[in-house]
Amino acid sequence: MISFETKQLRAFVGIAQMRSFTLAAHTLAISRPALSLQLAKFEKQLGFTLFERTTRAVILTPEGAKLLPFAERALAEHDLLEAEVRKMRKGSGLVKVGTAIHTSRWALRNRILDEFSQIYTNVELQVQTGFQKNLLGALESGVIDAVLFGGVSTTRAEYQDRQATRHSSEGLYPDDLARVMLERRRIELLIPADFALAAEPAVSPEMLAGVTVALPHPGNCPPLYGGFIELLENVGGNAQYIPDHNAYSLDQYCRRNRVITLTPGQFIDEPMVDIVSRYVEGFDPCCELVLLSRPGDQAPALRSLLAFARTLGLTGQRGVRIGNGLS
Repeated sequence: MISFETKQLRAFVGIAQMRSFTLAAHTLAISRPALSLQLAKFEKQLGFTLFERTTRAVILTPEGAKLLPFAERALAEHDLLEAEVRKMRKGSGLVKVGTAIHTSRWALRNRILDEFSQIYTNVELQVQTGFQKNLLGALESGVIDAVLFGGVSTTRAEYQDRQATRHSSEGLYPDDLARVMLERRRIELLIPADFALAAEPAVSPEMLAGVTVALPHPGNCPPLYGGFIELLENVGGNAQYIPDHNAYSLDQYCRRNRVITLTPGQFIDEPMVDIVSRYVEGFDPCCELVLLSRPGDQAPALRSLLAFARTLGLTGQRGVRIGNGLS
């Protein structure tokens, strides 16, 4: 019978998710040599290697890719068991979670908050709303325990540079925070169903010549929107920036104003009979919904929330189609 140590599974899954030994070690709150040692012991026990390591990338071997989902499920079950035992021992707890109003359009975000409160009745869940950049500051200063965040990651250096130069960082989070990947949604167009472009299975950049597209200001999150602005300008399209108070409900803005919008997927998974979503050829960034926390935080109530989120999350998913009309 083969017996696997939990810390070896965590080392393997952490490296696979982060694609980096350094980031995985930081997230797991251990040294990089200790992480490498755990992986080496695990590979020796298995009898095969899990990663191909080059100077530029950390890539799963075929065996590693096949083993990863099993390891993720085993850790999720272990964390749930541990959380349940801790709940029996501790009896209660408090978790302070920050979330921006626009993330309320993510069905999974609402499900995590609602179902966790229903199942873990002995844990008090306090939800604080605000701008995501302010919530990240509250997280890192210890004012709150976790943040449900919609956006993309960047390096700590880039994040700090944008703050120092007063550039907006609302949709960016530093990649050295601990995170549970909940969902990835590819950026797509929402188009009124009676528009000519709605009849196309996908939209090529050339089809956007002379077309007006409404979108959040690219300064909010350049990795998501900046490339589309350049694409639109190159083909002679027009960008219309949406007021911030409308940016969280782009499906409603599309329907109400009869204008094509660019969406990162922040809308409830509900039937849309009068608007469709369409992929833009050559443009495929994804917006992430993640649960962020401080690396190494072992607070029992928080660990219960993280374990619960892992059971609902889509760790390892590389992209999700949204809307309707496409397979």
